[in-house]
Parts: sequence; C-alpha cells; structure tokens
Amino acid sequence: MKTLILFFILLSNISFAEWIICPGSQSFTGRYEDLYFINENTGWIVSYSTIKRTTNGGASLETQFSGGNFSFRSVAFNNANTGWAGTINGELFKTTNGGLNWIRIDDVMNIKSTGYCEMWVVGDSCMYGSGRYSGPTSFTYTTNAGESFNVVDMGAFTSYQIGVFFKNRSLGFIGGTSTIPSEGAVVLRTTNGGISFQKRYRSYQSMEHIWQLLFNDENFGYGTVQSFYNTPMSYIITTDGGNTWERKIIPGTNSTNQYAESISFINPQTGWIASGNGSGMYQTTNGGTTFQFINQNYLQIHSMFTVKDSIVYAGGASLYKYTRGTTNIENGYETGIPLNHSLNQNYPNPFNPSTKINFSLFRNTSVSIKIYSITGEFIKELYKGFTTIGNHTIEWNASELPSGAYYINMLTNEGHFTKKAILMK
Repeated sequence: MKTLILFFILLSNISFAEWIICPGSQSFTGRYEDLYFINENTGWIVSYSTIKRTTNGGASLETQFSGGNFSFRSVAFNNANTGWAGTINGELFKTTNGGLNWIRIDDVMNIKSTGYCEMWVVGDSCMYGSGRYSGPTSFTYTTNAGESFNVVDMGAFTSYQIGVFFKNRSLGFIGGTSTIPSEGAVVLRTTNGGISFQKRYRSYQSMEHIWQLLFNDENFGYGTVQSFYNTPMSYIITTDGGNTWERKIIPGTNSTNQYAESISFINPQTGWIASGNGSGMYQTTNGGTTFQFINQNYLQIHSMFTVKDSIVYAGGASLYKYTRGTTNIENGYETGIPLNHSLNQNYPNPFNPSTKINFSLFRNTSVSIKIYSITGEFIKELYKGFTTIGNHTIEWNASELPSGAYYINMLTNEGHFTKKAILMK
C-alpha cells in the first residue's frame, strides 16, 4: 500500500513546459533589446533609453535608468553589484550597486568603441562587447572590472558585427559578417583573450550575419543566422567547442519576413529560435531535426537568456518567460504567475464518454487546451486560438481512449492551469 501511495504522489507532479508573457511587461510599448539574469528571479532588461530590473521573475519591472538620447542594445552583470549597459553608438554605462546608480564612463575614460550590440561577462572582472551591426566594427573589453579598457578595430575581419560569447578569459567567439562579401556570415574565435582571431565558420552567402552566439557547456554551442535572402530561417550549431560549425534550417519558414535573431537551448535536444522582425517562436525537442511553431503572439524577439536548464527569458515586444516547472495537480497548484484566468473542473467527472470543460478569461488572450495522460504524455489538443474575455465552454469526447485518469491543461499567455479528469467506461 505504501508503494502504491508513493506511486500516485510521484505521478501527481507532472512537468508542463510553458512560455508566458511576464505581467510586469504587459504595458510596455517598444522592444526590449537585451536582457541578463544572475538567477531565476533577478535580471536586467534594456530598451531604447531605459534600463529596468526585476527581482521576482518578471512579475514586475522597476525602472532604474531613463532619459537621454541613448539607444541601449546590450546589458550584462558580473555579479549582483557590477553591471554594464552599452548603446549602439558606443556609450558605456557601469553600475557597482546593482543598478541603483548608472554612471556613463566611455567619455571620461576615452573608450572609442563603435558600439555594443552584445555583451558577455566572465567572472567578477571581465566584460566583452561587440558591435556594431551596421559597421564600423570593434571589440571592446576589460579584464580588471573597468579600471582600463582595450578597443580592437575589427575591420580586417568583419564589416558588420553583433554576437559575442566568452567561455573564459582566453577562449571567446564573435559573430558577424565577413569583410570579404563572398564569405558571408562569419564566426571568429580567439584563444588568447582577443589579441588575435581566426575564422571558424563562413556561410559563403553574401548579406548574412551571425547574430546571437551562446554555449550551454564546453562543447555545445549555437548561433542565429540573419539572412536577407529568400531562404528558410537558419542557425548554426557546434558540438566540439566551436572548432567546427554546422548550419541547420527550419523548413517552411522564409527569412524575408522571419529572419532569425534569438536562440536558446536548455539542453542539446530542446531549444527555441525566434524572429526579430516578425512574430512567433519555433521549438525543437529533437536537437533541431524538426521544429514546431508554438505561438504567434511572441513578437519581435531580439534576445534570449538561459538561466538554467528549466528557465529561459526572451526580450521583444514584451518580456517572455519559459518555465519547465512542476505542477502539483492534486493540490491544484498552477505554475506560471497567477492571474485571474480560471479553468473549472470538467463536468460530469467521472465521465463517459463526453464531458464539458469551462474556462474564464479576464482579458483577451491566446488559449490552448491539451489532454495529457496520467504520466504526462501528450494525448491531443482540444482547442487552440485567440480567445476573447469572458466564459467559454468546449466539449471533450474521449470515446477512443481507455478508462483512467487524465490531465486537462489550459495554456494562456499569462500562465497555465490544470485539472484532473476521470474517464470511467
């Protein structure tokens, strides 16, 4: 009997992986350009002339800096206190108290960067900046927490430059467009902290950029390819630490209206790629063999940031959050940030073979209602669509399924909700 009870307790905790729009960003107009999180709850997000912070996983955002004719494009933090924010025109801001005060330092320190499209940090003292996407290009870095800076003219390698990622103080990568037009998009690697670079990838298609570069571990890395030709959305992947790269495409997409800018993987199998100029996000659960379009309401996503193997944030028209959390079905606990949508218990329950599912929305939102087995296996999607505020009812006919317990899961932009249903034939 104890074994049976333990079995049902374990099955009552089913993992439902979902994306939501963070409530703290729902009134935002514009685009979040970059974001950086030091843990699952605390992070910074930049837009045109604003730097914001969240300490509760996106439930709310506080403005730390606003004003001036600055165009922020990148942000990164070495730790909870020391952080950096860069603009497309080369202005550089630093904080030493978690963003309570932001001080511009490029003018007083005479840092002649051409711009900061992306930043990366290593340890408590290293910051690396790359820019810019419209040229001219430079690589700017400090290894002593900003006491001094080095600015490297990258014109010999790149005409446009965006992505940057450093694994440690010596080994790093930069993405952009080669100065040789026929080489197209290019990935550069340094093994000596930026003193010299070597080309490790070329797309050999002109007018293409490598946009975002990220690594999950020592060997597995990836980057987005922004193309201005009539080609599918694509990305590059490495499994040998960046020595070699392979290009992959997403069939059925068209880069003329959906070019890839942001990408994130939580492991070699599960990841997402999103469009910076269009709408929607694509997900793979098999290492890129196939992708599935998951939501048209995720707009203009410019950057993604993986906090750990269960949480990813994305910045675009809103702040988006993925959580592969545990849902305690038996106690009615629902992951995601609780709002005023509701999923009512199906009626009748138990049922055979049909039951009605009622749900209520406090605002217009996208809704998907799916059925899962007791072990969390996906069975079918009953409903999907943009749905207006108010009360709604759908019917589920389970005549093709065997008797047993099933989970009804409702996903909205604001979170997801779950009920347990019993089919008794």
